[in-house]
Amino acid sequence: MTALTLPDTTFHYDTWGNGERAALLCLHGGGCAREHFEALGGAFGAERRVVAMDQRAHGESADAAGPYDVPTLADDAARVVEALSLGPVVVVGHSLGGAVAESMLEQARVDVRAIVSVDAPLALPAMMAGALMSLREALLSPERVDEYRAFMAPMVGFPNDPERAERLLDQLSHFRPAAMAEILASVASYAGGPVLAAHPNVPVLHIDAGTGVCELDRLRELRPDAWIGAVVGTRHYPHIESPEQVAAMMRHLFGRYDL
Repeated sequence: MTALTLPDTTFHYDTWGNGERAALLCLHGGGCAREHFEALGGAFGAERRVVAMDQRAHGESADAAGPYDVPTLADDAARVVEALSLGPVVVVGHSLGGAVAESMLEQARVDVRAIVSVDAPLALPAMMAGALMSLREALLSPERVDEYRAFMAPMVGFPNDPERAERLLDQLSHFRPAAMAEILASVASYAGGPVLAAHPNVPVLHIDAGTGVCELDRLRELRPDAWIGAVVGTRHYPHIESPEQVAAMMRHLFGRYDL
């Protein structure tokens, strides 16, 4: 773990490798942390630099002050890319991290060469947006905070390892409610899909886990050339539960586009 102190906060990150290929910037989902990308760091560290950061309000960056909206998180990520001199990056975004990747592309502060969406809401269905707003309201009511854990429980996976599933669920449920409420509201309202349509030269790989967080038909309308793959036997955290499937699809994308 390394700490990067910027003017307003300190971000913690892990890094692997130092190859010549485009660096990978790995952005975790809501309630998650940088260590969830350890397997992908090991898979790609021999050929390129891989950086996984704790986003503001998460992991060891949990004490960072707000705001906690998607554009702010994207600005954070761009500042980390600049401070570490990563150059062109492929942004790997899980869940919340996918929306942040879209916002990075929109802000155009850094050279985003491709986006890898790991079950991320690149085209968020209206029903899921409504569910996120309901969760936001629950987090602002102390007597309803447990609703978040109940919502996340079926998203976790690991059916053959209940102890690991419970540990992950504990981690996902450990956050500052006000910060997570702001994040949920921002994801629910962030319309990043048109950003992807406006950047047809940036390859997009969406790895779907069948959880309904991305409206696939809408994604195909926005980016007919997007690669849409599906993992089997996992839930919302395939990069943890089955990193081999995720890495294989990523390698195919990198080879096709010489990334």
